[in-house]
Amino acid sequence: MKIAFIRLNMFEHISSDAMKPILFGIIHSLTPPQHQITFYDERVKKLPERIDADIIAFSVETFTAKRAYILAKKYRTKRNIIVMGGFHASVMPDEILHYADSVLIGDAEGTWGAFLRDCESGRPKQKYISDETAPFAPVRSQSDSSIYRHHYYGVGVCQISRGCKFNCDFCSIKTMYHGVRRK
Repeated sequence: MKIAFIRLNMFEHISSDAMKPILFGIIHSLTPPQHQITFYDERVKKLPERIDADIIAFSVETFTAKRAYILAKKYRTKRNIIVMGGFHASVMPDEILHYADSVLIGDAEGTWGAFLRDCESGRPKQKYISDETAPFAPVRSQSDSSIYRHHYYGVGVCQISRGCKFNCDFCSIKTMYHGVRRK
C-alpha cells in the first residue's frame, strides 16, 4: 500500500527552525517494508495539491486539528483511508471520526501495526486503542530526508521517556500518559 504521513503546521508559512520529528522515525520503523511510505512535513515544505495514496495519515495536535480536518476533506477520495493519531486524536477521538475513517488512540507502537493489518485485509476499524505496555519502537531515520536538506538543526532528537512527572490540570499529556512512561 502507498501511505502518506503528514505532519501539520498551524500556519500557512514555512518555518525556518522546525526540527525533523522523531515521529517519522517511529512510524518508519513500525511500517513493514512491503508498504511505500512518503513523509510530508508542512512546517518545512508546502503540501502538494493532490496526494496519491491508499492511506493518508495525520499526526494531530489540538492547535493543528482544524488544519487536519480541512486537509482530510481535500485529500479524501473514494479509494483512500484517512487516519488520524496524536494527542488531540487520543483525547477527542469521537470528534476526529467526523473527518477520518479511523483514529489511533495512544502511542503508535500499540496501534499502527494493527491498523495496517486491518487495512491490508480491507477491514479497518474506526478506533484503535494503544496498549500502554507496548515497548517503544526503535527510531529509524526515514528514507527520504530531502525535505530537510536546507534546514540547519543544532540538536538531534532522542527519546528516553514519554509523559511528564507533573500533573497540571490544563495539560493534555497527563490525560494521555497518566504520568511518566520510561523505556
